[in-house]
Amino acid sequence: MISRTSRIAIAAALAGGLTAVALTTAVAHAPQPQTANGRNISAVTSVSSSSRTNLNVPPNTWVNLRGASAKVTVPSGWRSALIISTLNAEGICAGGSCKVRITIDGHVTNPAVNPDGFLVAQRNATLVRSLTIGPGTHTVRVQAGIDGGAGGAVRVDAWSLIVETARSR
Repeated sequence: MISRTSRIAIAAALAGGLTAVALTTAVAHAPQPQTANGRNISAVTSVSSSSRTNLNVPPNTWVNLRGASAKVTVPSGWRSALIISTLNAEGICAGGSCKVRITIDGHVTNPAVNPDGFLVAQRNATLVRSLTIGPGTHTVRVQAGIDGGAGGAVRVDAWSLIVETARSR
């Protein structure tokens, strides 16, 4: 017969083993980091505004931040280009939690944490995103949304969008 102390020790060992298996499985199935490489920066576009912008955001929609867009051109001789977009913005949100995202031709840039965008919890936020795209002219846009069923208002006091283009390796 196994003593009570031995049964507790066996149960603890089994629980520890199952925890290790669960952690190993979780790590094995965790998303892998994405890597994109570029050569020298070949073009930089900067767009900014210090004017206050008020946006009414309906529920479950994304609204373009007026003026916060840039055109980038990837030459036809390139296979692809790495586009790095940096947004710095100040503002406040009424009606829920503000979200922002950067898109290129409607595709959410990486890392696309989730389809709901980047949650802005503070008054001043910086967002850096990237995406590899093919040749042609493309539009980079900043969009705002509200996390909440009723929608609401987003006030952006000032913002800056910098878009860098580098030939992919």
